[in-house]
Amino acid sequence: MLRLPNILFKCFNRNRHLATSKFTRYHVGQFINMNKNATRCQMNIWRWTSSQHSERLNRLQQLQEKDTEGFKAIYHLPYIKHLRLLSRLKLAQTIFVVGIVPPLGIMNYMDLITNAQFLYPACAATFALAMLYWMSFYLRRIIGIIYINQNRSKLKVAHLNFWGHRQEFVVDVKDVLSNLDIGDSKQVQLRKFQTFKSKQCLYYALKYGNVLDEEIFYEIFGKPK
Repeated sequence: MLRLPNILFKCFNRNRHLATSKFTRYHVGQFINMNKNATRCQMNIWRWTSSQHSERLNRLQQLQEKDTEGFKAIYHLPYIKHLRLLSRLKLAQTIFVVGIVPPLGIMNYMDLITNAQFLYPACAATFALAMLYWMSFYLRRIIGIIYINQNRSKLKVAHLNFWGHRQEFVVDVKDVLSNLDIGDSKQVQLRKFQTFKSKQCLYYALKYGNVLDEEIFYEIFGKPK
């Protein structure tokens, strides 16, 4: 009679173990399925984002091709991509300075760091930011591409704006000042691009840029002497 409770107790423990193992396997399976579904969702989101990005790039390329339709390039600066990256670097530097200086100031106020530990990185980051903004003043004036229309009456000039993006404007060929009008010598590396109707002064470099159509280019700007 005493063995019956022990047998019942063993049967109860075995059934509880089986139930627990089934319960555990069920939840583990559910967790695995959830991870699989999450992975599928992430893959679908990544594919959708990639397709959207590709479509956006294609639309931008089509718009640029449509915008330059009827124009052909006569001058191109291949290093304009590097200048674009350098111009956009100031934005990252601005975020870095704004993010690091206030916490350092708070830590200095709470006497967690010394004045030197606060002033050195703050001054270095601010100086680097000032240098980048100073360089951006000139980078925005470097011409990347010069186009001309079919009847050779208008020029389209592409350069960088403050944010490092492409910016274009159109001028009449008759309003463009030649090298003789400006007075640049042959030794000048960065030559001025100016018009009669505007005080804006841009620059192009014959040494580092490529003249794609010498006949038209030198007919407009004149050969350096």
